[in-house]
Amino acid sequence: MKTLILVRHAKSSWEYDVSDKKRPLKKRGKSDAKLVSKRFQQKSITPDFVFSSPANRALTTCRIFSKVLNLNENTLKIEEELYDFGGESVINFIKTIDKKIKLL
Repeated sequence: MKTLILVRHAKSSWEYDVSDKKRPLKKRGKSDAKLVSKRFQQKSITPDFVFSSPANRALTTCRIFSKVLNLNENTLKIEEELYDFGGESVINFIKTIDKKIKLL
């Protein structure tokens, strides 16, 4: 059986004058991402693929997960359509995920 796990990026910082895509994680966000990824590790959850939006905060969260879970760097795929404020693009991505995985 296939399992899809959705993880939202960790707590981001608004203290920098940068575009939304470049907004970084807060210190708390980094520690929370480590905490949650360690829980995945304890539960022996190892994803075959990790998809991220190109947003800095999302990529940093994914990289923390990848490091803690000792994932191959080729596991992480950046998908522009996951940078979505309304949710419609994310839903479309989920509907087509099987096709995307077959192309990898």
